[in-house]
Amino acid sequence: MRRLTIQLFYVFALLLLILSVRYDLSSWQVQSGYKAFQRGDLDCAFSVWSSAGNRQEAVYNRAVVKARNGQGDKAALLFSHSAAGNDPAIRQSSLYNHGTLLLQQGRTVLAADQEKARQLFVAAETQLKAAALIDLRDSDAEHNAIVARDSLAEVNALIASRREEKKKAPAKGAPEKSEMARNSAEKGKQTDKPGKVGAETDSGEGKGKARSAPEMSRGDAERLLNDARGRETLRSATAAGSKPSAVSPPEKDW
Repeated sequence: MRRLTIQLFYVFALLLLILSVRYDLSSWQVQSGYKAFQRGDLDCAFSVWSSAGNRQEAVYNRAVVKARNGQGDKAALLFSHSAAGNDPAIRQSSLYNHGTLLLQQGRTVLAADQEKARQLFVAAETQLKAAALIDLRDSDAEHNAIVARDSLAEVNALIASRREEKKKAPAKGAPEKSEMARNSAEKGKQTDKPGKVGAETDSGEGKGKARSAPEMSRGDAERLLNDARGRETLRSATAAGSKPSAVSPPEKDW
């Protein structure tokens, strides 16, 4: 029994030693990554921080490298992972950077894909509000959350405006309602085309004679065309309200 107790003690001590060595190794790797980062060797820094595994600080630093290299999608994914850690300072910076990257991506795709931009703005506002709640003194997080909210309102107004335009637009190949009504009214007045022989009349002095519409002179035709020009104008689809202000940059504390 005593021998078993001694063996368990040694096993426990060995586990503590291994955990301590691993922690010291990961701390050393993180510090080595900082040195490479400060030298401007981003590839070396990313490699060293990758060796530190899933340590929250290392994951966050890898996200910063991806953001610096212009790999926004990969950076956003890593920031979302580091935001799930226990360190509140790293979590707050991760939420801020993640939200800001999403906001920038949304404004980039706004012209081409409003629905995708709307989804990005919703996610960005959520992340930035969470960051602002963790650190109430972070004016950048609060500012970018407002920009995300305004951008979301802008894209919602744009989407609604385009939906209304589609509803008002006539179906392809179908005549407009006013044109149909005009054609119907003219049929009741005169059934023949201008300049063509009409149907015979059955009463009065003109009985049995053909009837044609009066010819239009060149001057009358030009005046009619000039009056019709410029009546239809395209309606701009600008959103109501002022445009969002500039976004505060990501990568806090760098």
